[in-house]
Amino acid sequence: MDLAAPLRSTAPANDDPDVALNRAFELSDRGDARAGRALADEALSRARAANDTQRIARALAIIANASRSLADYDRAASAALESVALLQSAGLGYAAAKIDLALVFFDLGDYPRALAHLFEARRDLEQAPDADVDARCAHAEGLVQSRLDEFELAQASFHRALALRHAVRDGAGAGATLNSLGVVQLRMAQHPNANAAASRSAFERALDYFMQARELALQHADARLVLLADINIAGALGGLGCFDEAHERFVALIHTARALGDRHNESLILSNAGEAARRIGRLDHARELGEQALAVAQSTGSKVREREARIELSLTCEALEDYASALIHYKAHHALEREMRATEARRVTQAQ
Repeated sequence: MDLAAPLRSTAPANDDPDVALNRAFELSDRGDARAGRALADEALSRARAANDTQRIARALAIIANASRSLADYDRAASAALESVALLQSAGLGYAAAKIDLALVFFDLGDYPRALAHLFEARRDLEQAPDADVDARCAHAEGLVQSRLDEFELAQASFHRALALRHAVRDGAGAGATLNSLGVVQLRMAQHPNANAAASRSAFERALDYFMQARELALQHADARLVLLADINIAGALGGLGCFDEAHERFVALIHTARALGDRHNESLILSNAGEAARRIGRLDHARELGEQALAVAQSTGSKVREREARIELSLTCEALEDYASALIHYKAHHALEREMRATEARRVTQAQ
């Protein structure tokens, strides 16, 4: 199977609502959030016409998560809120919808509110236990705890999610959780308080988790998770000082990201490849990669990726003794940082 082959974004040939929803989920989960959301919107209209509560809720969940991928947090929050209200009024379990809502606030950096929604999801799970939803909740809790530097709590949450996913034979979900466990180790390795020995040990553990995640992703033909694991493997190798190998891996991944149509991660890969090239002294190549990363970021409107490209270009231009260009990129990086903080504050207010 060619894992780099892009998913088709056409609607199913028949009118089966579950087929349409499955397709919408597949598209949004594996790289084409815009097409997945459009298909979920169509399914939502049909479910509303049929007054089908379960399918309305599922369509809203897909729309919420696809909207998060598109950084459309207003739409993500409104879809998740509608789903919660709908399920509560119908007397059905609403924990999954609460998790969707929590993840919106996680993306916005409002971690207390994210945890509050996860607490409510846990309360609902006590009334209506569901192993799949429980695993999602534990995984989401780990994400928030990791971002708060509560690494022990995060690892405990991810291990709970992993055990649940193994129990229900959710191999793809287990792969995603292993990848997140690796990310926790990366954060520990890069923490300012970590000494050299602890940092190296954490990088090694991260690499092991990413390799396990990649193996499961391959088994389940999850191209997006394979790509994420490969990016993280290269990053962990860079953390261990293996910059030549990290560079080779990042450069090889550029084609995969392009074939998947994943422009967001294409820019990240190019920036990381540029950093690895800079560290092995290939400065002209590093600058070329950084400029490509910047172009991709600007074409997608991603401020996060543009900021990453700008700071790396600043360091590369400084190493090349092109101080004027280094200063331009450095100033642009800080302007983007200020703009993003202001935008995030507005989004949190709007979502609330």
